Amino acid sequence: MLSIGMLDRKIRVEVKAEAQDTMGGYEISWDVWIATVSAYIEFKSGKETDSNERLNEMETVIFYVRNIGASIKSLNAYKYRILYPMDNQAVIDASTEHYYITAVQEYGGRDRFLKILTDKRTSNDRKL
Repeated sequence: MLSIGMLDRKIRVEVKAEAQDTMGGYEISWDVWIATVSAYIEFKSGKETDSNERLNEMETVIFYVRNIGASIKSLNAYKYRILYPMDNQAVIDASTEHYYITAVQEYGGRDRFLKILTDKRTSNDRKL
């Protein structure tokens, strides 16, 4: 069973922001939604594919975070992503990866934690 003491990694949650540009298209940017959250991370599986002379890698990673109320329950696969690793609440540009949320589930007794399923992709397969 997961305990609060196991939440020993820092992550950042970002929210997608869309703005219409002068040509009528949409410009996408990512803004900080929650600066840092403590999490337990479970690396599950990965796969590599080669299509159209392009190597695509995908890794499934599960983040467990404390269920801290209604705001964190609004996480969904369409608007949010996770950045990891973090160093003292700062993004490490050279090594920080983007993990795109695929599902959010309640986990543990009395909804103590949220289980956030993510995919890390190395190609531009998912232009949000």
